[in-house]
This record gives sequence, structure tokens and C-alpha cells, in this order.
Amino acid sequence: MIKKLGIGCFWKCPFRCKQCYSSASSGKDVSNWSFSELKQIADKFCPHVDDLNYGTGEPIFNGNALPMMNYVAGTYPKVSQGITTNGYSIIAIAPSTVKGLFHDVDVSVDFATERQHNEMRQHKKAWQWANEALEILVSIRVPRSLTTCLTSEHTDKDIAKLLEMAKKYKAAWRINWFRHAGRGPAYFRLSAQRAWDVIRFLSDKVTFQCLDSIFTGPLGLPSMPCPAGQQSARIHGDMDITAYPFLIGRQWSAGNALSPECTLETIYNSEAFRRLRERQVPECDSCPYWLACRGGCVTRAALHNGGINKRDDYCPVTAGVKFEDINVEFQRIGDFVHEGYLCTTIVQPK
Repeated sequence: MIKKLGIGCFWKCPFRCKQCYSSASSGKDVSNWSFSELKQIADKFCPHVDDLNYGTGEPIFNGNALPMMNYVAGTYPKVSQGITTNGYSIIAIAPSTVKGLFHDVDVSVDFATERQHNEMRQHKKAWQWANEALEILVSIRVPRSLTTCLTSEHTDKDIAKLLEMAKKYKAAWRINWFRHAGRGPAYFRLSAQRAWDVIRFLSDKVTFQCLDSIFTGPLGLPSMPCPAGQQSARIHGDMDITAYPFLIGRQWSAGNALSPECTLETIYNSEAFRRLRERQVPECDSCPYWLACRGGCVTRAALHNGGINKRDDYCPVTAGVKFEDINVEFQRIGDFVHEGYLCTTIVQPK
């Protein structure tokens, strides 16, 4: 059953990030949802979920986002709230409120230099806001991670600098592997070889805390198959609900969050979610890693390879990638809200 809910209905954002999967700030006519509507969402879902994760755009630019967060904290204190931010939402909220609201915070940092980060985010204050937010989170001792949409533009040197920045702020580093959706160009995609080269590069520099099943399966690590259709759901800018932030449109829809008929049960039992749970990948029939990997990430299969019954394009077997010599340290260190919400990678720099 669904235990992790992403709140992505706050599309307003001052940035025009080159890699944005949702094309936030695209000028689309997305309603500025009222507190009454957001409270309706909270009252419908919070009694039944463990986590809420706010993302897509910058939540604080919706004047009703903070009242909703405060309402959830006061009414449903057992629900862990997390936020992915460019930094501004943390700067704009009083530090004591930030500490009282959030279980953990993701601060988006695409490069560890001001020039590169501002260029990718296409905003002159991107670097300033990210660092100010991280300094606040350190001072109030809120668990935090740097979150990077990793693309083909990132070199090993860039990754090393990001790890140093994470260490500076005593933060984890979360990799949001680029998917070709929204604004980002197709050439930002990483090849299977490059994705595995990144894992190899990180292998002696970090402790892996969370890792996509396309990697854990072949590496023989504790594995959780792609959670799409299983335990997570996402509310989009039009209140449509799908299994993933990257899956948008009628074929993926399980209903509208504001509809009286829409419940976690109807979402879970919807045709869109059932289809994801029943995914079969013929290419993987004889693969020794199938039980652990299950074809890898549904979104990479659907967005890059033509359908959910295709394999994840980071599959080392299909791509002929050598991985047998890779040894990684894997340990559950924390319990970030993003763990188990989507296929993502979280590491702790050594």
C-alpha cells in the first residue's frame, strides 16, 4: 500500500533549470491552490501515509504551502515531512519553524562551483541561496543532503567537488539520475557505461545508503525493486496523481487528488498502478539478477526505451558493462524521506 506521497503541486519557481524534469516555471496555467484545497489533501491522505515530500518548483512561492506544512505538523505529527528546495524555501522560513517542520531537507546543487551551478539553474542567486540554506540547516541540525540531477555533463572532477561540498556541510549526497522528461535535452542522458563508471568512481569514496535496483541486483547488495505502483505516489501541478514525478499524462493517471472518489485505495488499485506492479520484462527472462533487479527503474524503461516492459537502460548485461570488480560499502545510515520513494542513489562521503 502507498506510504510515501510526493506533493508536486507547487509549480512556481524563479529558476529555469536546464535539466528540469517538470519544466517548472514554464508559464503553464497551474492554479495557486487554496489552503482549503491543500488541507483537504492533507486530511484525506495523512492518516494513512508515513511521509510527505514537497518538491517540483519552489513550494514557498505558493502562499498556502507553509500553512499546509504547519497544519500537517500539528495535526499529523507522525507524518515525516521532507522538502526538495533550491534553497529559497529554507531561507524564507524562520529557522525554528524549519527545524520543527522537516525530517530532512534536500538542497539542489548541480555543480560545486558558482559559475556552473548558476549557469545550469539559469539564475544569478542559485549558488547563494543553496549555500545559505545549507548553512542554516547545519546550524539548526536538520538532516540534509545535496541533491544533484546527474547528467552526461558531469565529469569525475565535478563529482569529486560535489562530494567535498557535501562533506563541508556534513550532508549526504543524493543522485537524481537524469531522465529525459520536461525541459532537459536528450543528450543529458547518461549511458549505461557512464552510469556504472560513476558507481565505480564512488566505490572507494562513499558509503552507499540507498541505491537503484539496477545497481544493487548485479552487485549482490540488499535490493528493493522500483517502487513505482507499489508504495509511493505523486500529486502533480494539476492535482493529477501518478506513481512517479517523471510519469505525467492520462496513461499514468490514477485520478485527481481533489476528487471525492479518489483515495489511497483507489489509487493503489487503479489500472495505471496495477499495470506497473504487474510489469514483466521479456528481455530479463533468463537474467540471474531478475529477482533482485526486476528490470530496474520503470521510468527509465518507459521514457528512454519505449515502455514499462523494457529494461532500464543502465542494465549492465544488455550494455555489456563490466562490473564484477566493483566493490562498494553499503549501509543503512539514516532514513531520508526519499528512500523508497523513487529510484535514487544516496551516499555518505567518507
